[in-house]
Amino acid sequence: MCYLKNNEIDEFIVFNKKMYPLRRGLEESILYKLHHPYISRTDDIIYTIIVAKDKNERFIGQFQRIPCKYYIDGELFDAFWGMDYIVEEASRGNAAGVFLAKQALKDNHFGMGLSPISFKLHILLGEKHISDYYKYIRFKSLPDLLKFALSIIIKHPLLSRNTRDYYPNIINIGSVCFQKKSNPSDINWEFENNNYIEFSRDKEFLSWRFGSYPKVFTTYTYGDESGTKAYFIIRNVIWKGFPFLLLVDYKYRGNTLQPLLKAVSKILKKSHNYGIITLSSFSDVDRALKHNHYIKFGSNGQIVTNVKINLSKQQIKQRKSIFVTFADSDADFFYGNKDWYEL
Repeated sequence: MCYLKNNEIDEFIVFNKKMYPLRRGLEESILYKLHHPYISRTDDIIYTIIVAKDKNERFIGQFQRIPCKYYIDGELFDAFWGMDYIVEEASRGNAAGVFLAKQALKDNHFGMGLSPISFKLHILLGEKHISDYYKYIRFKSLPDLLKFALSIIIKHPLLSRNTRDYYPNIINIGSVCFQKKSNPSDINWEFENNNYIEFSRDKEFLSWRFGSYPKVFTTYTYGDESGTKAYFIIRNVIWKGFPFLLLVDYKYRGNTLQPLLKAVSKILKKSHNYGIITLSSFSDVDRALKHNHYIKFGSNGQIVTNVKINLSKQQIKQRKSIFVTFADSDADFFYGNKDWYEL
């Protein structure tokens, strides 16, 4: 086990193309992660990526990580999101995989969207299952739902409508006014003293995560002189052959969640998309989504960590332990048609 070296990046990309042949734009995605603002790197070592090699110095496994910052009880801590843990098939019978995971998980770490085998391994290595995330979908209309369902039944995407985006500068929902922002770092999000885990949305993170692709993500905020009270960030995806809106990131205070969801629905109503897809790990969001006619779909995704945090069993059971969105980890990377953002 060792850290990836700068002069090995090209070889590392080739290894990933072999492991993930369906991903289009994989090289760009790796370079994007390497430009994360929280990464401090030496001239030779990239410490966020841990690799395993055979005796011939050939890559046989990896564990990629993205640095993150999380809040709980008003305090800020450093950790990692782990992703793309994989060992080539020919080497899975030896100790390389377990050894790689043991070394990688020594640092404070979160993981989500794990395969069944990877989840079992994380638990065996002492990590704690602290929540599940659910995926939700809302269709724009009954005809859109029926057309989508028919295409799934006949296993052939039907001819989709012409592309038409609708991103107004202002969306009024009662007394709440969401404004379109050209720069995601205009969001001024301050975390409160909550007893559950939330991940930082500081300006460095927002500029990297969304500002790197200004033609892909669209940002709306609601706030006043004291700061941002709610925001959401959306993008278009192709899922099952149909265009959808992906609600990638959202935060809210007080009673602003319902207006936020109604604002997203207002965009959907005048766009070419068939529906909205989003993700929730929190019970309050679950209830709000269901109230706005979202349907839970697909399998649940587990969230695990080795961080020593005092979360009660009741808190975990009630889905009040951690707040994540598609913007955390790599949850929206390659979502839908396996294409990278601008390809």
